[in-house]
Amino acid sequence: FKVVSINMRPLEDVSREARALTGQQVAGEWMAAEKKKSTVKIVHEAFFKALPATAGGVVSGRQKDINLQASPQTAEIKPTTLLAELNGRPVTAEDYTNLIKSLSPQVRTRAILSPADFLKDYAFMLHLVEDAERLGLEKRQPFRNRLAYDRNMTLMQAGVDEYLNNIVVLPEEQ
Repeated sequence: FKVVSINMRPLEDVSREARALTGQQVAGEWMAAEKKKSTVKIVHEAFFKALPATAGGVVSGRQKDINLQASPQTAEIKPTTLLAELNGRPVTAEDYTNLIKSLSPQVRTRAILSPADFLKDYAFMLHLVEDAERLGLEKRQPFRNRLAYDRNMTLMQAGVDEYLNNIVVLPEEQ
């Protein structure tokens, strides 16, 4: 016989929920442990402090260059100036400004206004990418096809952007 209470849920539902919660907990613990393995060392504080003022057009979406000579604190910055180290790898001013220009508007704004937080997340992402490559995931399905599709989408969008950015409207056409 089976005892059932009005307030009691079936064992199958409770078991499924417990496994899901345990899975989420394990995943959360793994992510936290992996995050601790990624490192960020800010080498040039002045660059990142001056970034919101020097990158206004990049934040607003206009593709202009970041003015590395915008203030006395950043006057000595050259494209090869070391700004930070992510997971032991150098990030120069040129690397960071090129990265900023390639980001979506929301992420770009975060990279400019909260660079320390952005760099922590970016270092973590790079750490996970290294692990995925070490496992050869980019060569396995379905990841290989997904990467090919994402590449095609990026190149298609680049082609459209290039065309649109090079449209010249003559004064008599305005």
